[in-house]
Amino acid sequence: QNTSNVSFKVKFGSTVFDFPYTDGESTISATLTNFSFGTHRLSGTFSFQDSNSQEVKGDLYFTSGNNVYEVFGQLSDSLNVTSGSFGGKNTIVLSGQGFDSQTPENNKVTFCRNEAKVLSATYSTLTIEVPVMQSQYSVQNYGFGGKPSLLNGTPFNFQGHGPYTGLDGKVETYYATSDRSKDCFFGYDFGENLASSVDSIKLFVSNPDVVADAVLEGSDDNTTWTNIETIANEKRHILPGWNTLKVGSTTGYRYIRYNGMKSGCYVNELQFFGHTFYQSADSSLTCPVAITVNQLTHDGGVNYDYDSTKTATLTSITPTTGGTKAREDVTLQYTLPSGYTPATVDVWIDGVVCDVASFDTTSLTCKTGTKTTDDLAVVYDRIYGTNIVVNFDNLGVAATAANNDVEFKYIDRWSDSNTWGGAAPPQEGFSAQIPAGQYILVDQSIPKLKLLIVEGTLEWEDQGPDAELTFDAQYVMVRDGRVIIGTETKPYTSKLTITLHGKKQDQHLDTYGNKVFAVRGGSVDMHGVPRTPTWTSLDTTAAAGTNTLVLQTEADWKSGEKIVIASTEYDHRESEVHTITAVNTANGKTT
Repeated sequence: QNTSNVSFKVKFGSTVFDFPYTDGESTISATLTNFSFGTHRLSGTFSFQDSNSQEVKGDLYFTSGNNVYEVFGQLSDSLNVTSGSFGGKNTIVLSGQGFDSQTPENNKVTFCRNEAKVLSATYSTLTIEVPVMQSQYSVQNYGFGGKPSLLNGTPFNFQGHGPYTGLDGKVETYYATSDRSKDCFFGYDFGENLASSVDSIKLFVSNPDVVADAVLEGSDDNTTWTNIETIANEKRHILPGWNTLKVGSTTGYRYIRYNGMKSGCYVNELQFFGHTFYQSADSSLTCPVAITVNQLTHDGGVNYDYDSTKTATLTSITPTTGGTKAREDVTLQYTLPSGYTPATVDVWIDGVVCDVASFDTTSLTCKTGTKTTDDLAVVYDRIYGTNIVVNFDNLGVAATAANNDVEFKYIDRWSDSNTWGGAAPPQEGFSAQIPAGQYILVDQSIPKLKLLIVEGTLEWEDQGPDAELTFDAQYVMVRDGRVIIGTETKPYTSKLTITLHGKKQDQHLDTYGNKVFAVRGGSVDMHGVPRTPTWTSLDTTAAAGTNTLVLQTEADWKSGEKIVIASTEYDHRESEVHTITAVNTANGKTT
């Protein structure tokens, strides 16, 4: 923008000359065309007549200080493919002039502000990988964006300035105000054209009374606010310290805030978890393509369409599990856009290449590779919501329909000696570690272990309602790992008895004690089969000595299960435990 510090040059081949150009006998003057020196755009082309009246075109350079920058030549950019899957990752070619072929990373291409990966560059072409489009439509319909993650934006508050101590990640600091004459609020602005939906929040407070009137709100204009969730209600009691609150909102807002209303603010820390996406619920999204070369940006003059009709959908995978060392033949079923026939298909499972053996318009077969780390798996799962990435040429990554569980797990079985380096599974008194990146499926009872450390994933295999397994240990430490015994969508139907062993005198783990099942930075999911009802009342009085009870409602209770019959009086010691011998349900009641 300071033209007094800028001089211009021309380039013929690889040689740069001063502009205007002189060879010592004559000076070539030129007419600049399409020249702009603005805030976001600097471009120029030039042409002149040589001694034979032939038009000569060249590229314009400028220098500032000791730096020499190439300015865009002809601004007639084009794409060889102009539409594709919301999943992106397809390789396309951008044609134009003035790209930096010497240092490809100096070329930057964005689609709706999402940066593409530049694979190679010449002066007139850029080969790029289209970025995934996480829009409101693709997140809600395809699960792009993966599981909810920590949300971040530009912080704001009702005071209009920092410090933003309620959002700094430190519970020892707090955001507080004693001014109750107006609403007290703070939150995030996620940026122009972006929105976030909130799945849950984590709230740390010293005094739960301060959230008595607090609400979570969203807005698209920072003026009109919508109530997303009431922080405290009759079913949710806030305690001192950390509170994890399920919100479950799928509606996105550019602005999200905690509003203490007129009860004031005294919040140590607040964290939002959910998805951030491009604010468009349309099934087709047109994105302008912007090009930056050596920090100089211009609108490429072309658009790329993310289109649901160009998005393939995965429907099934067989089998759904395989070992980390044994290569498995896998079959994937999918639905392709009408009229499309793939020429090439690439597949990754858990970030590992699955070698494609054959494919057609409905399915493919591939052989899994050896799994050594889950670093890429974490990235893919966060982007696409699945660990299976299928990329079709000129189309992009296939999606999984919302709520469609298409997943493959690299799993080592507890009972397999290969899981333990050729040795037998851990015996009584042994200690064992599940390292990060390893996924072990427990398919047998585990004898009493001294210590079990879980940094990877440990899942119990569901062997049906007749199976009974045991797990015994003195210390269990889930450290940044996962323990899964059934999920909310797939409850565990077998019976598992977990017993922790130890005496008061045994050695304590710092912070956690002994005879402990501890979790630090990890997660434990335990979901049994839901029972309806968990308790009910008698429909008729049961006299002492009877062996028949009539319940007020239908119950899914089964023969052989134990029930507790509560005391008629206030003395809980009069409660009785009995075993069901027979069940009959009729007319809305169970006997």
